[in-house]
Amino acid sequence: MAKGPELYYLACLIGGVIYAMLSGAIINRLMDRVPAGDRPAHMAIHNLALNVGILAGSLLGPVSADLIGLQPSLFLGAGLRLLAAGLLWMWG
Repeated sequence: MAKGPELYYLACLIGGVIYAMLSGAIINRLMDRVPAGDRPAHMAIHNLALNVGILAGSLLGPVSADLIGLQPSLFLGAGLRLLAAGLLWMWG
């Protein structure tokens, strides 16, 4: 949706910084809420869910872009991220 490479690079930079902070916060929250004896199992489940999410996003992204178009697909992804953030905020 950017009109030039500068806005694309800026969006990637901002997104990368925000993702790094959120990833660290989620792992910190997991470590706080899980008992010390169960941390390895919960970390394994966390990593499994993270990898499944990455794989599913990589497979479903092009499919949704073909079905509904690139721009609506990007907005759909942004909406789903906002929904996930709200659910984590309410129940996380």
